[in-house]
Amino acid sequence: MRERLSFALRVGGQYARIGLVRKSQFRWEFVNQVVMDCLYYLSFLLTFHILYGFRDGLTLAGWTREDIRVFLGMSFVTDAFMMTWLGQNWHFGEDLKSGGLDAFRMRPGPVWFTYTFQRFSPEGLTNMVVALGILGYGLVHHPAVDGASWALLPVAIGIGCAAQIGLVITFQALEFWVVNADFARFFSNVFSQIADRPLDVYPRGMKRLFLWAIPLGGLAWYPAGLVIGKLSAGFAVGYAAVVALFVVLATRLFVRGMRRYESALG
Repeated sequence: MRERLSFALRVGGQYARIGLVRKSQFRWEFVNQVVMDCLYYLSFLLTFHILYGFRDGLTLAGWTREDIRVFLGMSFVTDAFMMTWLGQNWHFGEDLKSGGLDAFRMRPGPVWFTYTFQRFSPEGLTNMVVALGILGYGLVHHPAVDGASWALLPVAIGIGCAAQIGLVITFQALEFWVVNADFARFFSNVFSQIADRPLDVYPRGMKRLFLWAIPLGGLAWYPAGLVIGKLSAGFAVGYAAVVALFVVLATRLFVRGMRRYESALG
């Protein structure tokens, strides 16, 4: 385990260095990306601000204005993590068809890691700082947040990022069976939009689907609920185990898919 962690840190460090060098040559692209994503965050904040402005004491499926601030902050953090480290996901279908995976089969380390984490994004990291600021503001102004909430915050963010990794790898792995350059990209877009709202707003059956079959709840619903005390202790521990199991199964599915993959000409 220590060797694997050391390998991941070394490779991640090199990917970060390459990403910084790349963006130093495209400064305006960096600025435009940061501004665009900040406007994306602002659109969500304004939407919910307007909704809660309709009536004092309004709740959305049990989520108050203060709850939603924390939820949106957590959603922005996990989204920024995806943009920082998992952006190569958008190109997986094309690389699968064109042979972009061939070189990774020859490199040391698991392909799911060396491929998926290769596109480090400095603008995503900048947006992470903005997202953490929004999350921090929501936590400071939430009446239920106490010392235990702050202690659980790193755990909550870690679980949200792990769920993001599991979902991305799952969508990529399914491409081995359904060879379609838009498959992973399409489902990533669809499910990310579903997870941008608290799962409590959906019917009970859909909520269960997005909790247990496709753990979208791990992106923002669970992390936000954990730090503001909306979850029982038993559920909190059990769902963390579900997310961890999902990540393990996702990586194994990817490995199995790689065994089907021979080469671009195979």
